Amino acid sequence: DINGCPQVPQSDKKYMASFLVEDTRVVLLSSYSSGDVISNFVQAIGDSALHHIALTVPDIAVAMNQLIHLFPSLKQITQLAHDEYMAQVFFQVDGNPKIIELVERSHNFQKTFTCSNIRQLTEGERLNWQD
Repeated sequence: DINGCPQVPQSDKKYMASFLVEDTRVVLLSSYSSGDVISNFVQAIGDSALHHIALTVPDIAVAMNQLIHLFPSLKQITQLAHDEYMAQVFFQVDGNPKIIELVERSHNFQKTFTCSNIRQLTEGERLNWQD
């Protein structure tokens, strides 16, 4: 997915594998190079840690409001991003390197990522490590 995204810089690349388990998509990430955001996460948390969980929702605006209302300790760490296939936003609890992602897919989009999704994920990872 990432190699087909010319706007994703070399420093933001990751190795990824994606597969479905019934109706749940599992994505495995691995560092592409030493010192990138994934390798920083692995060094801090461990190599078998859960990096983030993404929840697919039918209406991202409604889900964002519900999530913030139910979990006031969550902070939004990226702007709501969207393209013609999906919308997404990332949240985090202060002091916890793990991320929660909300995703709204459109047009029966079944791929794992779009190029803008990869860019948004990387920005969320960067912000995550700046705190």
